[in-house]
Amino acid sequence: MFEIPLDNMIRAIAFRELKPDNAFGAAHLAARRSIEGADIDALTAHYAAEARETIARFQNLEPGDMPPDTDDLALLVDVVAFRHGLTSRAEVWRTIGVTPNTGRGYFGRNRGAVTWPIWFTLMAEAGLRGRLPR
Repeated sequence: MFEIPLDNMIRAIAFRELKPDNAFGAAHLAARRSIEGADIDALTAHYAAEARETIARFQNLEPGDMPPDTDDLALLVDVVAFRHGLTSRAEVWRTIGVTPNTGRGYFGRNRGAVTWPIWFTLMAEAGLRGRLPR
């Protein structure tokens, strides 16, 4: 099994913690770009342990654990965005064949509709189907 790089999860965790709560549109993009341009070594020093724990927790989820927590779903979507250089969650949803409106609904009115195939596909797109580095 291949080794999972922590960089994208670290960036997603930093983005979640550092972006303003009301970051939409240009503010969201600016926050994402500031994390993309940040020194990964500094981010790693601060977020590596949390990234390892989160990846391990995500990898231990099974079909019976669906739907996932919306915060976990948002984090996983952001990992995919950082991995593929995407600038919005809408682009991530399109990448896996889900319309942006449906994807947005998974964080609100349709949060119970996230199924195992959706989670599994996001995990694969995030590159989290391997083993953690030591």
